[in-house]
Amino acid sequence: MNKAYFELRAALPGQQIKFKTSDLEAIWFISGKQARRRLAKLQEQKLLSYHPGRGRGHLSVIDFTRNFQDEVTVTIQRALQLQDSGALLFIMQLDLPTSWLYPFHKAFEENFGFQPASGTTQILRQISSRPVTSLDPLSVSIYREAMLVKQIGDTLVNLEDGELVGNLAHHWQSNSDATTWTFYLRKGVKFHNDKQFTAHDVELTMQRVIHEYGSSFWQLENLQHIEVVDDYTIRFTFSQSEYLFARFLVDEKYTIVDYDIPFDPGHWVGTGPFMLKSNTPKVFSMVANENYFGFRALVDVVEYHVADLPKIADKIYNPNDFSDVEYQTIIKENKGAEFIIANMHRNTIIQDIHVREALYELIDATKLNGLHGRPASHYFAEDSVVAMKSVERAKEALKRSNYAGESLTVAVLALFIDAVTFGDAIKKAAKSIGININLIYYSFESEYYTDYLEKNADLVMLADIPVNDDALAYLEFVENPSLLVQRMLVSEQKKVLEKMLVEYKSLPTQMERRDVYLEIDNWLITNYYLIYTIHATVEAFVHPMLANVAKIYDYKNAWQVPIEELIREK
Repeated sequence: MNKAYFELRAALPGQQIKFKTSDLEAIWFISGKQARRRLAKLQEQKLLSYHPGRGRGHLSVIDFTRNFQDEVTVTIQRALQLQDSGALLFIMQLDLPTSWLYPFHKAFEENFGFQPASGTTQILRQISSRPVTSLDPLSVSIYREAMLVKQIGDTLVNLEDGELVGNLAHHWQSNSDATTWTFYLRKGVKFHNDKQFTAHDVELTMQRVIHEYGSSFWQLENLQHIEVVDDYTIRFTFSQSEYLFARFLVDEKYTIVDYDIPFDPGHWVGTGPFMLKSNTPKVFSMVANENYFGFRALVDVVEYHVADLPKIADKIYNPNDFSDVEYQTIIKENKGAEFIIANMHRNTIIQDIHVREALYELIDATKLNGLHGRPASHYFAEDSVVAMKSVERAKEALKRSNYAGESLTVAVLALFIDAVTFGDAIKKAAKSIGININLIYYSFESEYYTDYLEKNADLVMLADIPVNDDALAYLEFVENPSLLVQRMLVSEQKKVLEKMLVEYKSLPTQMERRDVYLEIDNWLITNYYLIYTIHATVEAFVHPMLANVAKIYDYKNAWQVPIEELIREK
């Protein structure tokens, strides 16, 4: 398939077209000279006849040799026969009439969904709007990637319906004051490289965490000794009570890795139900682990193909286009919250608490356009109330500040329509009271894992969707070094936060810990470091032949899964 030819025909429909060289430059993103050379090659291939315009103001003419709809049909049929997902995605992203694609919509669903390949192999192909980023358990900070880590690797324990259950450890116990924890490990578990899993791998994993986060990391600061009792028993001794230690081990940072080989996030070896096969900017794939100690996944292969998801959704999967397919609309509320956080590393006017206060009063999700969901005033929806904000109070706070017309830079997640719209609304509202806002845009795959945000943004917009849905999800939000709270606060502020975190984990009951959670959250809010916006509501179109699993991306329990449910990734 000649992609340049298809791009040209989709952009300039018709059998004969008149054009300017600048039209081709815009279509192909090349110079005029390169465009003319490309046309000459297409003419040599007898795909078209090119007649250059003579003289100033005269348009050039192309006569195409073949009927384009017929070419599209033949190309789709060939791609489906060969299961060429890349070719299908390319065609689906072109600006083609929906009627041309309609005859193939069921075949598209079968190709990008749960369907049989050769023999009895079952492949789940999905369309993704972005590449898979870091899969290092110590640095992963995005919901999808965190869930993928749990597909490739395992932790000692898991969380199910709010209760701890065994995983690589089949039993565990602590002494009465929770200063000693002993874990008993499953025998016969193998890594993807066929090596036996033992307590030495657990020891190395813990050492990796300590090396990365430091011995003063609040979850492990009281750890005195790790004892490998035998190959299948490991004991942790602490200087103070650690009532939550077993729960901490659910987090993906404690995913067990093979201690015999250097860790490579691009090819890492775990014990999970899937093995990483490839991770490129265009395709991510993993295959079922035939030697998994638990239930063998019903899906044999999981693939992500990166494409323009909104464009494909509108053209192929919009239920309004297909009257004979009874799509179901599912509306769900994401856990966690969307927020804006101040970058306290920046030596700008964002350091002025009254400027931050003015922005807090101004950024009102009930009045500004863009976001969809319930207004948030805390991390958990059950604790949120509608905050009564006021533009007048914003103006008063601004008067108390030292603001002198400086521009504040707000970083917005690129390509997320709601976020971009909300950013524009904030900029407009700020201008109405005399604050100048400059918007910049970032992506997970390019800027997020670098220091770009710390260096360039005064405020950052994002959402936090917890992997483990329980009360301790909040601790991950505020203490994970890869997430924005820890990244945006300076050392003095992090010391205050850490003191409260230490108090939190020292308490034996959840009721007592809840009071400290609210103390932490209120400290972040009243200092105007953190502005909660909404608990997001997302809408999904789900085909009736596709069933859901308890958690999206939980492929080991999937047998039919929607195509990313067309839910915006966060």
